[in-house]
Amino acid sequence: MMRNRWSALLIVCVAILSFGTSVVLAEPLDDYKSALKFYEQKRWDRAAEVFQEFIEKSPDHPKVPLAQLYLGQSLTHSQKYAAARTVFRQFLTAHPEHTDAPLAAYRIGESSYFLSDYKDASTELETFVKTYPNHDLAVWGWQYLGETRLQLKDAPGAVQAFEVVLKLKTDVAEQVEAKFHLARAYEALQQYDKATALDKEVAAADHPRAAESLFGIASIEYQADRFEASAKTFEELLSRFPKHALVPTAELNAGFSRYQLADFAGAEKHFEAASKSAASPTNATFWIGMCRKSRSDWASAAPVFEGLTTKVLTGELAEKALYHWADCESHLDHYDQAHKLFLSLAEKWPDSALADDSLYSAADSALRGKQSAEAIRLTELFPMRFKESPLLTLNESLQGRALLARGDELTPTDLPKAQADFQLAALRFRSVIATSKVPRTTTQARILLARAEKRLNRPEKVIEALTPIAEAIKKGEADSGEYADALPMLGEALLNAGQSNEAESVLMQALQSLPASSDRRVPTLMKIAEVQAAMGKWPALEATLDDLAKADNTGELLARSAYDNADRAIKKTDWPAAQKLLDRVIAVGDTSHYSLLAMFDLGMVQAEQGQHALAAESYRRVWDSPATDAETKSTAAFNLGICLEKDAAADPAKLAIAADELTRAANQFAIPKDKVLPDAIEQKVATKSIQSARRAAVIRSALKQPEAADKLWELAYDQFGKLS
Repeated sequence: MMRNRWSALLIVCVAILSFGTSVVLAEPLDDYKSALKFYEQKRWDRAAEVFQEFIEKSPDHPKVPLAQLYLGQSLTHSQKYAAARTVFRQFLTAHPEHTDAPLAAYRIGESSYFLSDYKDASTELETFVKTYPNHDLAVWGWQYLGETRLQLKDAPGAVQAFEVVLKLKTDVAEQVEAKFHLARAYEALQQYDKATALDKEVAAADHPRAAESLFGIASIEYQADRFEASAKTFEELLSRFPKHALVPTAELNAGFSRYQLADFAGAEKHFEAASKSAASPTNATFWIGMCRKSRSDWASAAPVFEGLTTKVLTGELAEKALYHWADCESHLDHYDQAHKLFLSLAEKWPDSALADDSLYSAADSALRGKQSAEAIRLTELFPMRFKESPLLTLNESLQGRALLARGDELTPTDLPKAQADFQLAALRFRSVIATSKVPRTTTQARILLARAEKRLNRPEKVIEALTPIAEAIKKGEADSGEYADALPMLGEALLNAGQSNEAESVLMQALQSLPASSDRRVPTLMKIAEVQAAMGKWPALEATLDDLAKADNTGELLARSAYDNADRAIKKTDWPAAQKLLDRVIAVGDTSHYSLLAMFDLGMVQAEQGQHALAAESYRRVWDSPATDAETKSTAAFNLGICLEKDAAADPAKLAIAADELTRAANQFAIPKDKVLPDAIEQKVATKSIQSARRAAVIRSALKQPEAADKLWELAYDQFGKLS
C-alpha cells in the first residue's frame, strides 16, 4: 500500500523538478543529461551513480542543486533512505531558499520514517508541515507525522495529525488510510467506540486496509470479552480476504474467540487451519490439544501434546506441552506415566512457573497410582524446593492423604506403624485447618482429619472435626452435595460414641440435603437404618428400608442392610424384629448372596421362638440349595434334624422322620471310606456327620430300633477314628 502510492507522488516531484529546471542556465552537459535520461527510464541505481559523478566532477556548476535533488529522488526510489536523507539534508543546508526546499524537507522526514528513526522523523515532519502548511505534500507530511507519533506512543499527537489529514483535500483512498491510523490512535487511547466506528468505515471500503480494520474491530471485541462478536468478525475477515497476510493470525484469534465461548469443536477447526501456516504451527497445534482436553477427550489430546514435546524443546510452550500431556495421562488413569512426566518437568525446568504445580501433581499421581511412599517423598521435598509456593497448604494436605493411604496398606501387617501414619496424617490436616485461608480447603481438610481419626478409633475427635461442617450445611453456608461424605461419617461417629439420637438427626439432615437422583442416598439410608436398629426403632427402620428399596435398583444393598440389622436384632434377642428383617432379605431373592445366610439365621430365629417345624423348613432350603457350601450344608442338615425332633415331641412317626433326616445327613457328610487324609473342610463337615449320627442313634434307640442305632453308632465311631 505504502509503496504503491509513492508512484503518483514521484510524478508530482518530477513535475516540480521540471519547473526548477526552467530557471537554470541551459548548459548541455553530457553527464547531467545522461543521468537525467537514466532517471526518466527509471534506472534508479544508474541514475544515482551518474548524478553523483556529475556533482563530484563539477561541484560549482549551476545544475548541481538539481542534480542533488535528482540524486536524492533516485536513492528514494531505490529505498536507500539513509543515503537519500544525507543528500537531502546537504541540499537543504546549502540551499535553504531554493524553490524545491519544501520537497527536500519532506523527503528528509519521510526517509527518517522509513528508517524507523521516529524521533528524528517526528521533529523533521513537524517542521515541514509547520513551515510549508500549504505545500502539496503537506497531507503526506501530516500522515507520516501521525504514524510516527503512533510509533512513539504519542497517541494524542497522532490523533491531532490524522484529524488534520481528514480536513485537507485528499482523495478517498487517502482519507481511508488516515481513518485507519486514526482508529489505531483512538485504540491506544482506549477510546474503543471511536476506534471501532472508524474501523467499520474502513472495513466497508474497497481499500487494502479493510482486512486490517476488521482485525482491529475483532481485537477490540475480544478485549471487551465480546467473544461471539469477535469470532464472527475474525471469520468475516477469513471469508472476505482468504489470501491476506493476516489470515493465519486471524485463524488463530478466531480459534481463541471460539475457545472462550466453550465452542471447542469450532475453535479446533480454526486452530487446525492456523497450524497449516508456517508462521504459527506449534502454537496452533498446542491449542488443538487444549480444545480436545477441554472436551475431556484425553485420549486424542495426549498425542498432540506428546508430539509437541519432540518438536519444541525449550521455552514456555515446551513446558506447557509436557504439563498438559502429563495431565491427560493422569485423567486416563495412566498414573505411572503421569508421575514420570510431571516429575521430569519439575526437574528439567526447576524455575518454570509450572514447576511447583508439576511436582505437586507428580506426588498426586504417585498417590493415585498406589505409590504412597513415593508420594510422601515428593511432598516432603516440595517445601524445600518451593518455600513461597501458593500450593504449600495443598501439598501438606496431599501428604496427609498419602500417610492415610500408607497406613491403610500397613494395617493388616504392621498395625503400630499404620497407627503412627494415621497420627501424622491427623497432624497434617490439623495444620491445614489452622493455616488455610480458603474455606473449601479447610472443609476438605476437616473431612480428611475425620477419616484419620476414624482409623484411630477416636469417634469424639471425628465429631469435633465434622460438627462445624454439619452446622455450615444446616445454615446453608456450605454445599451439602459437595461435602456429602461429612454427615454420614459424623452420624457413624455419633453412633459409636453412644449418641444415637444425634446420629439419627445428622443422618436425616444428610438425606434431606441430597437430591433424589444422588447415588449417595443409598449409603446414607443404610447408615440411618443401622442407627435405628441400634436404638431398637424397628418401625422406623422398616420405613427406612422401604425408602432404600426404592433407591436400590438391584436389591443387593437392601438385602445387605436388612441382614446386618437382623444380626443386631438377634444380638438384642428381639426375635420378631429379626424375623421380619430376615424375611425381607429372603424376599429379595436369589440375586443376593445374603439370601441363604438369611435363611440359615431365620431357622435359628424361628427355633428360638419355638417354631420348630418352620425352622426345619428353613434349614432344609439351605441344605437343598446348590449354592450352599459343604460346611454350611452340614450344619443346616444337623439343625434340621434337631428341629424336627423338637417338633415331634413324643410322636413316634415324627421322631422317625427326624431320625431319617439325621441319618441322611450323617451319611452325606461322612468322610469317604477310601479317604485317608481328609482336608480341613472335610474334617469340619465330618464333625457334623458324627453329631448327626449320634443324635439319630439316640432317637432310634428310643424308638426300639437297636440294629439301626448300632449302625449309626458304628458310623460315628468310624468317622471319629478318621478325625484322629
